[in-house]
Amino acid sequence: MFKREIGLYSYPYLSLNYGMDRHTMRCFNNIMILPFRNVVLLLSIAGILSSQSADAYCLDLHIGANLVSFYRLPEDISIDHVFSLSNGIITGIIGEGVAASYIPEVGWVGSLEYIRAEDGYWLESSYPINLCIPNAVPTGTEVRYTLHEGSNLISYPRRDSQSLEDALPSGIEDNISGIIGEGVAAQYIENIGWMGSLTHFEGSKGYWIRTNESITFTFNSH
Repeated sequence: MFKREIGLYSYPYLSLNYGMDRHTMRCFNNIMILPFRNVVLLLSIAGILSSQSADAYCLDLHIGANLVSFYRLPEDISIDHVFSLSNGIITGIIGEGVAASYIPEVGWVGSLEYIRAEDGYWLESSYPINLCIPNAVPTGTEVRYTLHEGSNLISYPRRDSQSLEDALPSGIEDNISGIIGEGVAAQYIENIGWMGSLTHFEGSKGYWIRTNESITFTFNSH
């Protein structure tokens, strides 16, 4: 085996394979299959992208746009720090009214500078990865949300999933005209309840909530 510098890290090359799909990226026994142009490299990730430390918080991302939120964050919530281990695989982040793009050899540029516990985000990933954030601590389940009239991109502040009926305060459905997740949605119908493909809020997911007036709330406890 020999070593070569890739980005900020040094990985041992374990083998080379040709002819694989360039979008394939998987982890097996701490070995990462990483496409590189027309060559697929098998690299020992040694905890770089998939940290096994107890304080690491990880998100499974598919290729393309992922609607996410963060119920654990490090003390430094700048996007430079939060995504310091992505090594250019995360190419763009979009929040409500803000965005940032990653430019190689430059870094993050745009109006989005910090990741906040109460907000949801679209992450654009070049490959399917298990992205880990080191030194992340729980943000707390009593996150307070102040929503304006219209569409709000927010987080869900817990690890465990919770049904819409159980998670939302009683009576708030009068002020919410719809909830949209990644590929799912729900609408409240009077005398029937929540209807649609979205039935539960899930940890690490982001949601668009559309309101007919300004409201403030916290998610119910389990």
